[in-house]
Amino acid sequence: MASININTDALVVFANKLEKIGRSDLPVVINQTLNNAAFDVKQRTLLQSTSSEFTIRQKRFFSGTSTVKKSTGFNINTMKSQVGFKGG
Repeated sequence: MASININTDALVVFANKLEKIGRSDLPVVINQTLNNAAFDVKQRTLLQSTSSEFTIRQKRFFSGTSTVKKSTGFNINTMKSQVGFKGG
């Protein structure tokens, strides 16, 4: 039978660290994480998936026509990053 061992000492230490962070630290980290993920999609994932689905005639087409809308602000509930194609 599987068992789970929870180290409550480590949990207390982590909770103390969370209480000490500044008010804007968490939103800044969330923005950075969302933006890093969006740029990863644009620079790597998009190019990998399109190369297996499309015939690539112009090497820079997908990287040149795709764009990232970065996450901004401090309201965690409305934060988002977007990856898409530029309008013509």
